[in-house]
Amino acid sequence: MPAIMIICGAGIVSGKEMMALELGDGLAQKGHSVTYVVSYWSNGDFAERLRRRGHRALVLAIGFISATLTLRCLAMTIEQLWRWPGLVWGYFRLLEELRPGTVVHTNWQHMLLLAPFLRREREMQRHAWRKHQRQRNTRRRPLPR
Repeated sequence: MPAIMIICGAGIVSGKEMMALELGDGLAQKGHSVTYVVSYWSNGDFAERLRRRGHRALVLAIGFISATLTLRCLAMTIEQLWRWPGLVWGYFRLLEELRPGTVVHTNWQHMLLLAPFLRREREMQRHAWRKHQRQRNTRRRPLPR
């Protein structure tokens, strides 16, 4: 089976990160090889949870490009742009090593940073998966008696 890569920056662990953990667990139980890409800018909690569950977690400098014009946001954007060549090189090497059949992106901003590598047949954005979940969870079911 082709490898699956889940890109989840995970500065902190919250709902999106828990969803990514559950997704990876389910895929691994079905026999898929799952690798996560986590952000250099994190508290390390998500990567530790992945390791405890037996998932491979690789750290790349994947963050955000902010449109907010505060000094703090501009500084973070400048740092991300400064680290972008290293991110691109690391991601390229990762794609060469893993040759993933599917890449799940949990954030559109990460897709923006990795735009040169996006392939329609390989990429899956979290929002498409959430839409499928909403449709599945809103089907009419008979009420219990």
